[in-house]
Amino acid sequence: PKGNCADDDLTRFDAVRLRSLHLTGCPVTDRGLELLAPQTELRRLNLKRTNTTDEGVKHLAKFPRFVQITGSEAMTGRGFGRLAAAGLR
Repeated sequence: PKGNCADDDLTRFDAVRLRSLHLTGCPVTDRGLELLAPQTELRRLNLKRTNTTDEGVKHLAKFPRFVQITGSEAMTGRGFGRLAAAGLR
């Protein structure tokens, strides 16, 4: 349900291979991004209106197959620069 998926809820997806995840409006934080580590097939991630920041972007650099990331309003060029430094565009 929209807006109801918090950090700990993301572990429910551990046994599933996600390619796309839309967390718009969910109270997910940087810790939630860290919990997504098992999702190595993740290609698209929407973080609009979440509580994620530039600090959480370091966890996203672990996903080599990203095609599209829509960041939260708190993410800046500094955070996305970390992705570019990790070879992601």
